[in-house]
Amino acid sequence: MSAFMSRLLPRRSDYAGLRGSWRGDAVAGVTVGVVALPLALAFGITTGLGATAGIMTAIVAGLVAGVFGGSNVQVSGPTGAMTVVLVPIVAQSGADAVYVVGLMAG
Repeated sequence: MSAFMSRLLPRRSDYAGLRGSWRGDAVAGVTVGVVALPLALAFGITTGLGATAGIMTAIVAGLVAGVFGGSNVQVSGPTGAMTVVLVPIVAQSGADAVYVVGLMAG
């Protein structure tokens, strides 16, 4: 299990260019936050679970993607497709399933 988890987590070499790119990364993070948080609110409201569910799903998925993600071309964040995915899941499995889906999305 330990070897499996170590392959999933980022390595030191993944952060090699961080000293030169952290300012751009910070600006990109703020930009994504400005767009993603209101979008997550809207998705939560659209599914009928409320704004809190949208925010929690976006935060959990973002944290999971941040920890286990890892490529320069990967983009993570809420998308319009999440509403299409969440509405039938809520209808079939209930509101508690949204937390599992948020974790899986990350």
